[in-house]
Amino acid sequence: GRVDGLHSFYPNSAFAPTEANQMIYVVDTDDWQIWSAPLQLLSYSIRTSLKSTNTQFFQDGAYLYVIGGYGYDSLTDSKITLPTLTALEIDEVINEIVSGAQNLSPFIRQISDPAFAITGGGLQKIGNTFFLAGGHNFSGLYTKLPSSTFVQAYTNSITSFQIDDDGVNLTISDYTQQIDTLQFHRRDLNVAPLIYPDGSEGLGVYGGVFRYDKNLPYLHPIYIQQGIATTDLSFEQKMSQYTCPVITIYDSVNQTMHTTFFGGISLYDFIDSINQVVEDTLVPFIEDITTLSRNADEITTEVILPVKFPDLAGANADFFPSHGIPQYDNGVIKLNQIGGKQLIGYIYGGINSNKPNEGYTNASNQVYRVFLTSISTSAESAFAVSPFSIIPNPANTFTRVQFTLNSVQRIRVQLINMFGEEVLSINEIKYSIGTHQLQIETADLNTGMYTLLLVSEDKTDAIKLMVSK
Repeated sequence: GRVDGLHSFYPNSAFAPTEANQMIYVVDTDDWQIWSAPLQLLSYSIRTSLKSTNTQFFQDGAYLYVIGGYGYDSLTDSKITLPTLTALEIDEVINEIVSGAQNLSPFIRQISDPAFAITGGGLQKIGNTFFLAGGHNFSGLYTKLPSSTFVQAYTNSITSFQIDDDGVNLTISDYTQQIDTLQFHRRDLNVAPLIYPDGSEGLGVYGGVFRYDKNLPYLHPIYIQQGIATTDLSFEQKMSQYTCPVITIYDSVNQTMHTTFFGGISLYDFIDSINQVVEDTLVPFIEDITTLSRNADEITTEVILPVKFPDLAGANADFFPSHGIPQYDNGVIKLNQIGGKQLIGYIYGGINSNKPNEGYTNASNQVYRVFLTSISTSAESAFAVSPFSIIPNPANTFTRVQFTLNSVQRIRVQLINMFGEEVLSINEIKYSIGTHQLQIETADLNTGMYTLLLVSEDKTDAIKLMVSK
């Protein structure tokens, strides 16, 4: 990590070695006591890798694995992507730092391999297999100016492998790459675990930069199921395309996967004053918190939550789950086992900005507590009509509501915007038993998230509708 804000765009000052984090910190979230140890205590190779930026990392049980990263090699006086895999025995490292002994070397091991020379990717795990998505190998001096001061090569891949670690020996095996030079050409992205409706584990790859045609983020998510990566070209993620805190929650009752992104840097920004999602090709810092919800039919909607970050924050920050919260083996939170309001973890690190674009930035020194409130509804009361669906969603000029009635009912349709205002209403109509379809015109509606209400004689059902222009 680094202790400055957004990196400079000029070669002599971008990613200055003096701004690299030189310490390991231990934070007690009960009483907020802090301990630290200097990286200088470690061997040259290990401390160089741990001072680098945009590493790929994942904690697997007792070990934190850190791959690659862009850093300064003082032996060659050059900035390179480091070809290393480092394993930290977390509990022992913590205990050693807290005790003040600070002999960390016995608890940190490292191997080197050109395959690990990656920065800006994302590392996750399904079962016993690790997946490293995206990233690039970057060497030289970073700049946005037309220059020959650097060389970079995108991996264009999602790589799978196993880490064989007996606590002494560290090796990798079963190394396989899936290549897609168009859709996998990404870095600075988010990779998060998910649960499929059949209960199997998978991964989602979200956002990332840069597209071939212009310096803008990718919008189509990539989903990994049974080891195979597939790009979802039917959906575009509008918000939070750069690395930011991500929380994954699965609703097993409704078979819906919720993936929530906290702020960061985004191609789109929600402007409260006009209640619209607006494209900004400068790709600003945002304060919005958004959720992608993917149902059993693989239809994804993007919801902008009413709660926001208090700052333009989240870029390159991370989420640390609390101990004891109900989770699947891959870390996805079990929504249906959350009772009331519960502390689910903390957000720490990253960059703060005082303006969306071209503002003053600094490394965040704040920790955010994250609470999840589960509002339970019975399956009986949740459905006035069944099934109830809207297609297409997101909608552009229209969408169709389809519902099935088991008895003759009078149905009224309402569309509510994010401020709770009714923007469309279809008067009550008497419908017979069976399946019905109703077209809703959305051409005159602003881009944004809406709630569509289907009101029957005794119950009301709701579904989210995204209007995208």
